Amino acid sequence: MPLPLLPAAAAAAAGTLAATAYLDARLGLGYDISLLRSYGHAAYAAISAERRGRLSPFYELEALAQSPKTADDVFLLLPSYHQHNPSAATTATTTTTTTTSSNNGTENITLTRWTYRQLHTAAQRHAAYLRRAHGVRPGEVVALDMANGARFVIAWFAVWALGAVPAFINCHLRGAALLHCVGVSTARLVLVEEELETGGKYAVGGEVAAALAKGEFVGEGQARRVVEVVGLGGRLDEVLEREEGWEGIRPDDGGGGEKGAKMHDMGILIYTSGTTGLPKPAVVSWGKMRAAGTFVGKWLPLKKGDVLYTCMPLYHTSASMLALLSTLFSQTTLALGRRFSATRILHELHATRATHLQYVGETLRYLLSTPANPSLDSTHRVHTIFGNGLRPDVWQRFVTRFNIRTVAEFYAATEGPGGMWNKSCNGFSAGAVGRNGWLSEALIWGRFQACVAVDAATGAAYRDPRSGRCVRVPAGTAGELLYKLDPDDVCRRFQGYFNDEGATNKKVLRDVFEPGDAWFATGDVLRRCEKGRCWWFVDRLGDTFRWKSENVSTAEVAALLGDKCHDVLREVAVYGVLVPGQDGRAGCAAVVLREGGSSDERTQLSRLAETAGKVLPKYAVPLFVRVTSALAVTGTNKPQKHLLQKDGIDPDVVEVKGDRIYWLRDGKYERFGKKEYERLQGGGVKL
Repeated sequence: MPLPLLPAAAAAAAGTLAATAYLDARLGLGYDISLLRSYGHAAYAAISAERRGRLSPFYELEALAQSPKTADDVFLLLPSYHQHNPSAATTATTTTTTTTSSNNGTENITLTRWTYRQLHTAAQRHAAYLRRAHGVRPGEVVALDMANGARFVIAWFAVWALGAVPAFINCHLRGAALLHCVGVSTARLVLVEEELETGGKYAVGGEVAAALAKGEFVGEGQARRVVEVVGLGGRLDEVLEREEGWEGIRPDDGGGGEKGAKMHDMGILIYTSGTTGLPKPAVVSWGKMRAAGTFVGKWLPLKKGDVLYTCMPLYHTSASMLALLSTLFSQTTLALGRRFSATRILHELHATRATHLQYVGETLRYLLSTPANPSLDSTHRVHTIFGNGLRPDVWQRFVTRFNIRTVAEFYAATEGPGGMWNKSCNGFSAGAVGRNGWLSEALIWGRFQACVAVDAATGAAYRDPRSGRCVRVPAGTAGELLYKLDPDDVCRRFQGYFNDEGATNKKVLRDVFEPGDAWFATGDVLRRCEKGRCWWFVDRLGDTFRWKSENVSTAEVAALLGDKCHDVLREVAVYGVLVPGQDGRAGCAAVVLREGGSSDERTQLSRLAETAGKVLPKYAVPLFVRVTSALAVTGTNKPQKHLLQKDGIDPDVVEVKGDRIYWLRDGKYERFGKKEYERLQGGGVKL
């Protein structure tokens, strides 16, 4: 029996829906509209805050703390495994602890809750202390050297309350690197946690404290100054809590709170490439913080009742700006883990009832490598994971095992003027760092960013010999990503590096496509798919590679090893190598040992390992060492590291050239042969 004919109107409607669905799939209209709406919301929020003189996020915290509707809502949620957590519970009245028990193994986790009112009160009290006891004034830089915890957040907002600028120091740095970070910041105060100050894991003590007190850290061209290390916590908490005069009445808006600040004014200093004593403090503006934090909250989205969990360090942009500020602007809760632990993170997700998880690529790989546990893996509330660096080989396996609905991957740099965003609810854009359709291409991507060819010999953007201009690469071809700047007002989108005009200028390319134009050089190579819908991260240019979520400068590592190990090393070249099954590139040092015979080789490498562990952050210590008789160099005596990178760490390739490979195991360099390489390929080794 034939089917009855559809009425003409219904048939037309069905045709329209089909055509709309086809166009949406082909042009990405629905995705673009959602993306552009988030951009518009963020731009409006930033512009409105500037007009009202309320760009500083401190004002957002203050408004929420003073509103009867939100004052007692939970802003920070801190899981710990001890009844007393010094980093979280700084005063007796600012926390409420509870123990969560369940079949999922969270019974030993204590949750410390901070409301907007409690955090604001604590920040004001600490601001009063910093003003009265240490004379902190508007505009000055105050360094923070702390691990994740409530005290970090309190100190951060206390500095903002005074109109001062916090400089976030990587709490894993030591020695010369730490001294340099403090030196270039111009800070005269370094705020630390009391337990760190008194000799804890991230201690600022001994020779470092003495050098700070004497002003010995100041570099060439800088005035000598004495820096005071100020411990927060312990007895100070009791004083601020119980004694009169520390109620925390912040300065008038004419001074504190940064009333009247402009979009491009400096709000925070966050360090990049901090590996060996030459890290650069990037200027993060009020406008960038406001726009980025608001955008993420809208794009994910974060809604009332949501909990975003992160254990990424607050001294990096991902956790501070894209996690904490996003939850502040969206009036949701941040669950802040002290540090990453693959064996504990699932328990903390259950205990905090998190709905969103922030990651870096290695985080999810480590979590995926833990034994499957059905009672933990799929019974949590997390439906969205958000971060950067998730590789395609981990992406789908992680989503399947842990029952994740949405992956929100992004690409950005702390100092960069732009970013890319990819929200994926299926396998269409798995592995991509950015995604867009026709509409956003026409309005944004096609106008404000470009990928250009790279000169293989120099590692810089290639310029046509005749025109002197850079050359755009077609879709499907990898090239360096550039962001467009206003040539007459570069700092409007790129504020650069603090007090470092040389480093700032190196990131700006001129006369790229036409006379007088200006573009920001990311130093990253990306590739766009043939259809122009997805962007893929390929590699980093120059003497920098990324390992353990940190940017490592090979030139800086080589210089430090050459200096500290000159008695055993005749030559050294450091470069990044691909490692099977690992994200990013691991550090490898090609070394020419000083004369002493092969019998001394292990002794010399033992000295190298010991010294590297003392003078370098853990993530910057070379995991592999290639012992060679000579380094191939260019006509200007520069090591030809691209040849070393091409060889990689395959013993069959390296040993045929007469060289030997060692790898770092338990703090010592041991021989790395075919058997070890096969174990690494099989995923049976943790680096």
